[in-house]
Amino acid sequence: MKDNIFTDEFTKVDKNQILSSLQNDGVYSFRNALSESFISNLLEDIKNNKFSINKNWTSGVYTEKQYYVKHLLGCSKLFYSLSVSNNIFQICDSYFQKEYRLKAYRYYETFSNHPMEWHTDNKISKKADIPGIIFIFYLNEVNDGEFQFIKGSHKFSDTNAYNVYTNKQIDKEFSDKILSFKGNKGDIIIYDTYGIHRAKPFFNKNFVRKSLFFQIDADLTSAEPSLINPMFFNNLDKKTLNYFGFGLPAESTTYPVTDYKRLPAKIYLKSIILPFVYYKIPRIIYNLLPKKLKNFIKKSFK
Repeated sequence: MKDNIFTDEFTKVDKNQILSSLQNDGVYSFRNALSESFISNLLEDIKNNKFSINKNWTSGVYTEKQYYVKHLLGCSKLFYSLSVSNNIFQICDSYFQKEYRLKAYRYYETFSNHPMEWHTDNKISKKADIPGIIFIFYLNEVNDGEFQFIKGSHKFSDTNAYNVYTNKQIDKEFSDKILSFKGNKGDIIIYDTYGIHRAKPFFNKNFVRKSLFFQIDADLTSAEPSLINPMFFNNLDKKTLNYFGFGLPAESTTYPVTDYKRLPAKIYLKSIILPFVYYKIPRIIYNLLPKKLKNFIKKSFK
């Protein structure tokens, strides 16, 4: 049955081909995997849950050089449908060969001059034997600031006691293994959580990279907590319950960690200071006026 999420070309891809690429190279990519209509509607969901002060539900958050909408299961039925689609489950069934769980997910925008170190997304040693993969979807054209991956690095990164790598180390040891994924809106990239990767820094102030990210692994005991809209969930069999972590621990730190100190200055001005000046200050002044003057103003604006 056609789900209108993925293009026919991606749906027809042999999932064994994806598995082979992940096992051998640590990464797989495919051009134009998401349908144009799905992307447009998903971005509309995200737009409707933009950054907001004192909003009692999901909304976007800022760091210095990025913008995130984290709680997509609370605001986008489309994201829910993507995360439980046959294509995603078929890939995961083939890769894990056992139960797996949605670990983390988010929409994010990356702005110019954002520093991104080479790193892996596993936070503990591979000795724990927790296989995992990450899905990234480009939601606009990416001709700069693209995803980069060290081919085959998922096979050896666990030998190190850290998961951050300097540019100098990468250039010295792995320069011939760097894969760069410039691409189209709708491209999919799937990679092993133990693979060394980054988003290439870019310096074009007129460009914003828009991406969708979600991480799945075989550890059912750990994940980021989620805000959800229950009406999205139309299939609650045991597999789906475990996949979304119902009744399971969810004590990982929600990424990104944000507070008012990490807001960019222009967002402070645009979203807090100016609205306060335009909305609050006149009302404060009005409330301080004598009663007769208030009554005169009221009559004047009737």
